[in-house]
Amino acid sequence: MSESLDSPTYGEAEKPRDPISPLNPRRAERFNPTRFTLHTGGFSFFDSLGTSATAALRRVAHRFAALPAWAQVLSIWAPSRLWGFIVFWVVGMQQVAGQQKIGDGHVPTLLEYLGWWDAEWYERIYKNGYPVQLPIYDNGVVGHNTWAFLPAQPTIAGFIADTTGIPFALSTVMLSVVVSFALAWVIYLLFVGCLNWREHGVFEIRASQESPHRSLALWSVAAYGFCGPAVIFGTGYAESLTIFAIALFILLLAYDRYLWAIPVAFLATQSRPVGVPLGALAGIWWLYCVTSEYRVRRAAGGSSPLSAGQALMGAFAARSLHLISALIVCFFALGHALHAAIATGRIDAYLATEIGWSGRTVDDGQHYVVQWVTNLNTYLPQWNMWAVALLVAVGFFAYFCWIFSRSTRSLLHPVMLIWCAAYMVYLGVFWLPQTSTFRILLPLFPLALVLMSYGKDSRAYRWLLVFFGLVLQMIWVGWLWHSHGPGDLNIP
Repeated sequence: MSESLDSPTYGEAEKPRDPISPLNPRRAERFNPTRFTLHTGGFSFFDSLGTSATAALRRVAHRFAALPAWAQVLSIWAPSRLWGFIVFWVVGMQQVAGQQKIGDGHVPTLLEYLGWWDAEWYERIYKNGYPVQLPIYDNGVVGHNTWAFLPAQPTIAGFIADTTGIPFALSTVMLSVVVSFALAWVIYLLFVGCLNWREHGVFEIRASQESPHRSLALWSVAAYGFCGPAVIFGTGYAESLTIFAIALFILLLAYDRYLWAIPVAFLATQSRPVGVPLGALAGIWWLYCVTSEYRVRRAAGGSSPLSAGQALMGAFAARSLHLISALIVCFFALGHALHAAIATGRIDAYLATEIGWSGRTVDDGQHYVVQWVTNLNTYLPQWNMWAVALLVAVGFFAYFCWIFSRSTRSLLHPVMLIWCAAYMVYLGVFWLPQTSTFRILLPLFPLALVLMSYGKDSRAYRWLLVFFGLVLQMIWVGWLWHSHGPGDLNIP
């Protein structure tokens, strides 16, 4: 048989391997001569790079989706805390440069930088306790002292320091960071519970991996973890401990675990002065549950319905334990003030300390509501007083219209809605507006779910909301952490 010159034959051993043979696709891809050629729209190299990056992101997303819920929350919260440390480090380096420029010679470490202001007062409590005699200036004003700060953070952090031998400055930061992870988990459970309650009418904290409720709850946790003042969770402040206790308290109320809620409420009220709004939440929630119980009993009577009195007595009896726990929580609001009164022998020791912080005496009286106008006017001196008053009134009115709007009421569980209302009323009546106001708003964490729900169908909106908070952290720290802490002052 003759063989054509155009189709030469080879022995089996001499046959060259086709570099693009489907028998070796990886080799084919590796040696494909068209891989780096110019195509319409640009180089195929960049197309390949983009495709590879997209594939990598999809693999990461797939692996993230396969994680259990707690691991997903941890994976979101850990970068937020790392970013917080980076923010403090960057801003702290700027402070170091400024201090070296003016020649004061003080170069704070990152740990020292995280321990300024409130954290330094907590360390004073750890080292020296509370004074038995209030410092009083010549004008009768009670001077700055540790009674303005509650004992939970320094007590727990001090125990860790004494047990492990590490410095208090490190133990208090560690406590805040670790507790913040527990806070993130509880917030996630609350968000999932709200979403299940909206859809099914039952507060259920579980959601499947494929559930959109899990995705929205995780995005809401991310938005909260990266919001501007959330950077405080990486410092020696008591916000992590306080808000964790508040969130856990709300979760226990939603599940009717009133006995378990009592020690949690005590922890919250001994961390930050939140006893008044927490007691208001406990009392209003009890009233809400009694009303609901009453309606159920009246509707369940059938052919022989219960009288209004019988239904009401039955509702009260069913919620008696709830009432007792609510009263105990209300009493906790007085705990630190009683402690100060007993220790100093002065009944108004705590009140005098708080009033003295703004340079006033007890005789000047406590200001309610109007302090929002007078104090904001100092930050807006070019504004007319009536313009500031109008701004405050419109701001609070808009807030309550928002949280009681149909969309918010249908999303948030009633106990979370009550908390958002009670806490803001408390701030409106008692809080003195200052630079700490933004951090004081952190207990309003349910609003992160509300904000994220507006863009539940837009991935761009979700990323922008997180990114906006991330940038605000840098701005917030750069604005406030700009000088030495209270240790530079000669304060008893």
